[in-house]
Amino acid sequence: MMSIGTKIDEVRIDGDFDRLKHDLLSFAHLGLAATEIPVHGLDAIKNGRLDRNRLRRTQEILGDFDFTYSVHAPNPLNLMDVSHNDLHISVMRASLEFASAIGAGILVYHPGRFVAEESFAIGVESDLTPDAKKELLHQEADLLRSFAAEFPDIVICMENARPYLFHSPYCYAEQPHLLREQVVRIDRHNVRINLDVGHLHMAARF
Repeated sequence: MMSIGTKIDEVRIDGDFDRLKHDLLSFAHLGLAATEIPVHGLDAIKNGRLDRNRLRRTQEILGDFDFTYSVHAPNPLNLMDVSHNDLHISVMRASLEFASAIGAGILVYHPGRFVAEESFAIGVESDLTPDAKKELLHQEADLLRSFAAEFPDIVICMENARPYLFHSPYCYAEQPHLLREQVVRIDRHNVRINLDVGHLHMAARF
């Protein structure tokens, strides 16, 4: 069954539970049936771990509504990060724990980036060889297989990436066919694609 909804904007609420409740009320008045909750917009993960107090308050607010919920993992989460890999793995697990705790059946995840967007401003460029990139693809695939087994009731939806005029190719998921290849490589029933049509439009014209 299809549900029509919209997202809670992480920048707008910025950890403010009153804004979260206000926006959910607005969505309910509009007759929407679903909403995406940004775990990072609620400050619910700190140092890679779930903040149980923030989670509890979120559960109390969401429990007053009858939406179908999905969760968006933190934007900087990157399972291809080699310098802080343990932290990114912890954040991914905490995001899945959050989704499970609020009864969300979907976690949207930005696929691994060879060059993180946060480094664009300081001019970091990818010097990875094709073999190194292939190794990172397999690393991400192994991790996602493990998470899919650990959280079988949550569908991990990998979102196609937007291109950047001066920084692409920074991510394999800019090209939908490469994202499909990675999902096929992972080969788990609960790892799928979240198709961002805005990103797709940009990629098609890139």
